[in-house]
Amino acid sequence: LTLSLTVSLLMFQYGILIKRVELNERSSCSDVSYSINSCWVPSQFNRIILIIVDALRYDFVNPTNSHTFYGGHMKNVNNLLSRNNGNSLLFHFIADPPTTTMQRLKALTTGSLPTFIDMNSNFASASISEDNWIDQLVQSGRKIVFMGDDTWVSLFPKQFHRKYHLPSFDVYDLHTVDDMILGNIYNELRRSDWTVLIAHFLGVDHCGHKHGPKSPEMVAKLSQMDDFIKNMTDLMNDETLLVVMGDHGMTETGDHGGDADMEIDAALFLYSRKKLLHSQFVSDSVSQVDIVPTLSLLLDLPIPFSNIGIVIESIFPQKLLPLVLRSNTWQIIRYAQRMASEIPELEWHLRQFESGTENLRKYRDTMSRMQLVFRYFWTSFNSYFIMIGLLSLLEAVLNCADSIFNGDDISISWLIFRSGLLFMQAATYITGDEEHYFSVIFILLCSSVSFRIIYLLNSLLTVTYSWSTVMLLFFLFFHAISFFSNSFIVFESITIRFLTQQKFNRPRRFMSFLDWFKHRLEYRKILMVLLVLFLLRLGSVFERCREEQQSACIQTVFAEPLSKVPSDTLKIIRFITAILSFSFANYFAYQYLQKFPSESVHSSFLFPSAIATICHWSTELIPDKVLNHFPAFSHITAQVVYVISLCGMLAICVRLIRKGPFRLFEGCSYSYMLCISEILALILGDGLALSLTIVLSVLFISLRFIDNEYHLVLFLTLFSSHSFFALAHQSTFTSIPWNAAFVGIPGNFIYHWIPATLIIMHVFASQILYSFSLPLFVFSIICATALHRRHLMMWKVFAPKFIFESLSLCIINITVVLTCCIFRNISFIK
Repeated sequence: LTLSLTVSLLMFQYGILIKRVELNERSSCSDVSYSINSCWVPSQFNRIILIIVDALRYDFVNPTNSHTFYGGHMKNVNNLLSRNNGNSLLFHFIADPPTTTMQRLKALTTGSLPTFIDMNSNFASASISEDNWIDQLVQSGRKIVFMGDDTWVSLFPKQFHRKYHLPSFDVYDLHTVDDMILGNIYNELRRSDWTVLIAHFLGVDHCGHKHGPKSPEMVAKLSQMDDFIKNMTDLMNDETLLVVMGDHGMTETGDHGGDADMEIDAALFLYSRKKLLHSQFVSDSVSQVDIVPTLSLLLDLPIPFSNIGIVIESIFPQKLLPLVLRSNTWQIIRYAQRMASEIPELEWHLRQFESGTENLRKYRDTMSRMQLVFRYFWTSFNSYFIMIGLLSLLEAVLNCADSIFNGDDISISWLIFRSGLLFMQAATYITGDEEHYFSVIFILLCSSVSFRIIYLLNSLLTVTYSWSTVMLLFFLFFHAISFFSNSFIVFESITIRFLTQQKFNRPRRFMSFLDWFKHRLEYRKILMVLLVLFLLRLGSVFERCREEQQSACIQTVFAEPLSKVPSDTLKIIRFITAILSFSFANYFAYQYLQKFPSESVHSSFLFPSAIATICHWSTELIPDKVLNHFPAFSHITAQVVYVISLCGMLAICVRLIRKGPFRLFEGCSYSYMLCISEILALILGDGLALSLTIVLSVLFISLRFIDNEYHLVLFLTLFSSHSFFALAHQSTFTSIPWNAAFVGIPGNFIYHWIPATLIIMHVFASQILYSFSLPLFVFSIICATALHRRHLMMWKVFAPKFIFESLSLCIINITVVLTCCIFRNISFIK
C-alpha cells in the first residue's frame, strides 16, 4: 500500500508539475549573414566585470528609498546615478519564479525560463546542457575568470580559465566567500588575459537568511558592497563595462524561493566610463532573461539558441539598433520555429512576422508577443499521467477504506493483480511513455476502482451508524473539500484548529458539556478537555504568516530565529520561556518513566540531553565575536543530543531482538517517542520549545482520554495538521527552515543528505511524532490541484500545497514502516 501511494503521487506530479523541453541546438556566427566584420553585432566593450550580489533587492540600491532601515547605504552607487551623465543606469531586474539561485543562474546564462519542478535541483546542480553565453564566449577563444559561489562551477565545470570558489550552503557564514573574492579580485584586474570576470557575492543573501534585511549586519554588508563597487569604478578602463546585479530579492524575513514582489524585484546597475545611454526613452524595468541577449551582443557573441529575452536597446548606439533588434528577433524566430511542434500557437505569430515588411516596430512587437506565448506555454500538463495518478491514488484510498470494514487480510489474487499493476505504473513513470501502457493501466484501474466502490458501498450498507460516526465522516469530508479553495488553503491553520477543537470536544461517551454534569462524570475529565482546548488555541501564537494573509496574520517572535528578534529583552524572555517549558517537559517525562523499571536507564539520560540542547540554543544569544573563539561548541552540544537519542533508539531495538515479545510495551513506546522528541526539540530551536511541549502534552492527554480508536485516529490526524502550523510551518517554499540544516554539522558538510534530513525533520516534525494520516486528504488536494491547474493561484497556493501534503504522506509512510519494524515483536497485553 505504501508503494502504491508513493508511485501514485510520483505519476501525478509528473503530469501536474511543469517541465520545459530543453534543446541542444546552438547558435553560431553563420546564423547571421547580414553582419559585416563581426559575428553578429560589432563588439561595444573589450571587457565586462559581472558582479552578482546574491539577493540584492532593488530597494537596497534605490536612492529614493533612504527612509527605510536598509535604504540609503549604497551612497557611492547613488552618487554615480545622480550625475545623470548617461554613464550609469539602474533597472528593476525582474526575476521569474522560482527565485532560487541555481534556477536564476540558468536564466541569466541561457535566457530561458526555469521550470517549477527544477527547483528541487537547487542543491544538486548539474552542468548546463543548453546553449548559453558562457559557452559561446569560450568557443570564440576568449577567457572567463570566476570567483565566489561554487554553484557556477557545478553548472560550468570546464569553462573557466581560472576559478576561485567556495561552497555556498552555509547560510550562517556571512563573510568567508566575500572575503575570498575581495582577496583575489584586485590581482585579477591587473591581468589582461580575460574578457569576462564574474564575482558572485553571498553575504547579503546569507545575512537575510540569518538576520533579516532590517538588521545592522545587513547595513554593514550593503556598505561593504557599495565600497567595493566604488573601487571597481575607479580601477576599470574606458573599454570595460561594470554590471552589478541581484539574482533575486528577499522577503521582509530574509527568505526567497517563491514569487512575491520582493522576491522577484532584484537590482541591475550598469556603469561605464564612456557614454552608456543612447536613448531618451528608457524603461525602468527589465526581465532577467533580457540580460542574456544584451551581454551577448555587447561582446559580439551569438545569442543562445533557447533565449527568449529581449535586448536592452537603450545601451546600443542608434546606428546599430536595426542590426541589434533584427539579430535578436531572428534568433527568437528560429527558436519558435523549432518549438512550433510543441506549442502550436506559435504558428500564427510566425506567419504574421513573415507576411509583412521588417522594421523596428515589427521587431519589437514580434519579440514581445513571442515572449508572452513562451511564458504562458513554458508548462505543459500531461493529462495522461494526471488521470493515472488520480485513479491510482483513488484505488489506494478505497483499499484503505476497505481494510477498515474487512480487516487487513489480503488475498493472493489481489496481491498478484496489484503487484503487476504497480510494476506497469513504475515502468510508465520511469520511461515517461504513456502511449504503450496508458490504455491497459487505465482499464485495469477503472475496473479495480469500480469493484472497490461496489464492495465498499455494500460494506457501508451493512453498518449501523451512530451520531458520532456521522460527525466523524463530516469532519473528514469537510477537511477534504476545503482543499478545493485557495482561501481555505491560505487560512488552513484557522480551519484545522477549529476542526481539531471540535473533534476533541466530542469524543464518544461524553458528547456535551452539560452531559458531564448531568451524569456526574469526573471533574478531571472536564478540566482536561478545557486544558486541551486552551492549548490548541495557544498554538496560534507560534504560527508563521504567509504573504497572502497580509494584515490578517500577526507573526510573533516565537516563529522567528532568535538572531532575527529585534529586541534583546524579547530574546531573553523567549529564551527563559524555552528553558522553563523544556525543563517542565523533561521533568514530567522523567517522573512518568519512573513507573517503568525497564526504562530507568533511558530516563537518567533525559537531563544530560536537555542540558546539551539548552547549551546549543544559547549559542544564538552569544555574540559572533565571542562564539568565534569556541567554533565547535555549537556542533558538539548538538552532537551529544544526537548520540544520546540514537543510542536510546538502538537500545530499544537490541532489547526487542534479544528478548522478543515482552510485557513492557507502554514504557518502551514512551522511550521511543522521547528519543525522537529530543532530536526534534534540538532542531526546532528555542522559539518552538513551548509549542513542542504543548504538542506533546496534547498528544499524551488524547491518548489517555479518547478510548474510541476511530475518533482517536481522526483527532490525531487533524491534530497532526494543526501541529504543522503550530510549529511555525506553512505550505510555502519561503517558509522552509534552512537553518535546521546546520544543527550540529558544519555548513559545508560533504554529505548533503544529512542536512536535507534535518530540514525534513523540522518541517514534518508533527507527522514524524504521530505517523498518522489519511490518504484521503492527499487524494483531495491532488484533485484540487488537477482541477485548478490553470487557476491564478496554481503555483502560489495549490502546487506548494500538493508538494507539502505529498511529502507529508511519504514521511508518514516511512516512519510508520520503521516503527512497525522496530515493534514487530511486541505483544499487546490487555
